Amino acid sequence: MIRDHFRVMVVDLAAERGNVVTLPGRDTEIGGSGLAALLYAKYGRPDRPWNDAEQPVIFAIGPLTGYFPLMSKTVCAFKSPYHDQYTESHAGGRTAMAMRFADLDALVVIGRASAPSCLSLGSRHLEIKKADFMWGMDVAESGKLLRRMFKGTGHRPARRRRGPGSQKSQSHRHPGRCRLSPAGGQGIRPSFCRGVQPADLHGHDEEIP
Repeated sequence: MIRDHFRVMVVDLAAERGNVVTLPGRDTEIGGSGLAALLYAKYGRPDRPWNDAEQPVIFAIGPLTGYFPLMSKTVCAFKSPYHDQYTESHAGGRTAMAMRFADLDALVVIGRASAPSCLSLGSRHLEIKKADFMWGMDVAESGKLLRRMFKGTGHRPARRRRGPGSQKSQSHRHPGRCRLSPAGGQGIRPSFCRGVQPADLHGHDEEIP
């Protein structure tokens, strides 16, 4: 059943911690694009440049993901290195379904890691590992290494890797084809989302160690 609120994981790379927060707006914001815009309005820094450490990188999905066939796009929102304005792009693959089965409507990443790092997350799981040894690897090499680093079960876990081009913070238009440049400025090398059966977590915002 589609809930009446959004469940969002907010990760601060500098603090190496994350919170799962619940936000209203399900009846006013449409799809992943609407949620991404809502989150940028809350966490974005429009007065700062695109590569500022506090600028968020947002991954959001819509309410029909996992409930309706072919609803499998992830909306990625960020401040663009092209024109320094808010922008969004849509990517396919496994990320949207992995987020749905992790019981998340969105992921917001802020802060800058102290070293190139790898982010692994799920409905009750968050782990940030140093990954400086992966810097310079292409997506095929890093994908093989990720599978060895993060073993376990899940509903087709999603691994989002970036090649050497985006590691240099070059501009890229489409996160699905060319990966995501602003994440390079935050120090994120790859990210890994594991999906398990959704579970309602009641109460207020939870702190995830």
